[in-house]
Amino acid sequence: MTPTTSKYKPFSIFLLFFLFFVFTAFILSRYSSGTITDTRLQRAGYRVPRANFVIRSTVLEDRVILVKGEPVTANRCRLVFKGIEEGRILLDLYLLELDPEYAYAQNISKTAAKEGVRLGDAEYQLISVNGRILKLKIGQQFTAR
Repeated sequence: MTPTTSKYKPFSIFLLFFLFFVFTAFILSRYSSGTITDTRLQRAGYRVPRANFVIRSTVLEDRVILVKGEPVTANRCRLVFKGIEEGRILLDLYLLELDPEYAYAQNISKTAAKEGVRLGDAEYQLISVNGRILKLKIGQQFTAR
């Protein structure tokens, strides 16, 4: 018996090589295009964070923003926010006209601060407080006689 050759055998070999070539080209293009990989991860290290700002203690029109440990001068007194302890606000108050080097420690409850507290020559009301930032609204200002 003689072996029979199929008339489709050359075509099937060509088709196998063609499919192998297409598959290999597809895999190489996906690998080198960077859609799967390291190029995006490498670029991610160069991104700048959006929230890259620092809040400082400051006096606005009718508000005082105190950052923990930073002094701010308002109405002839210097205020330094020390933090919160057992639900009470801790402040150092420096009366600049009386004695600018001496700190008067203030220990104020949150409820009293919401109603209004006199610190130096002005009354302040609590807007908000957390462990790092204290916001006060400047109320009535008193004048010396």
